[in-house]
Amino acid sequence: METWDYISIAGWIVTFFLGAISAGIVVPRLNRKRKIIAWAVISESNLIPRELSQVLGIQVTIQVGDFKPDSLSTVKLRFVSIGDDIVEKFALAVTFNKGTSILRTQPVVDLGEYGKNITWKNDQNCCRIDISFINPRSSFELEFLLSNHEQANITVDAAEPGLELRRKIPSVLDAEISSSILRGFSFGLLGFRIEPTAISMAEIADELRQIRKQMNKP
Repeated sequence: METWDYISIAGWIVTFFLGAISAGIVVPRLNRKRKIIAWAVISESNLIPRELSQVLGIQVTIQVGDFKPDSLSTVKLRFVSIGDDIVEKFALAVTFNKGTSILRTQPVVDLGEYGKNITWKNDQNCCRIDISFINPRSSFELEFLLSNHEQANITVDAAEPGLELRRKIPSVLDAEISSSILRGFSFGLLGFRIEPTAISMAEIADELRQIRKQMNKP
C-alpha cells in the first residue's frame, strides 16, 4: 500500500471517530428538551422622586390608599420561555432592594384566558409569581408600582428541577424570541456533518465549550 492509501484510511477513521463523538455527545445535548425562562427589565420610571420636596421647597405628601410612601416608581418586567419544552407549575421570586414596598402588581396588557394561569403575592419588597404553565416562545409582562425603589436593583430567582433562569437585555431577548428553534444535523457517507443554514452555530460552539470544560481540555 502506498502512503496515500494509509492517509485515506486514517482520514476515514478520524471522520468516523469525530462523527461518533458528535452523535453521542453534541446531538443529544442540543436535542434534549430544555426549560429556560429569560427575563428582562423593560423599563424603570420614577413617577414621584424622593427629592421632590427639596426641589419644590415645600412638603409634599404622597398617599396611595392608606399608605403614604416617600416616593413612587414603576418597573416593567418581561418573562419569556426561550427553551423548547413546556414549563409547568413553577414559581418566580422577584426581589427589589431592601426598603422597597410593592404597592401593586398587574399585567402590562390583558392576558386574556392565559391570565387565569398566573397568580402573584406581594410581601414587602418581594413578589412571588406562580405560573401553571408557559409554552415555548410565550411571554408575559408585569408592572410593579413601588415606593423607595432604587434603580438597577432587581433580582429574579426560581427553584424548579431542570429549570434554567437567564437575565437578558430587552433587545437580545427580542432577538431570541424571533429566532426559530434550529436543528440541522445529518449523517452522510463521511459521517456526521452540520448544515450551517439550519442550525445556530453559536449554540453549537457554546455546547462544545461546555463539553471541553467537562473533559478538562484547554
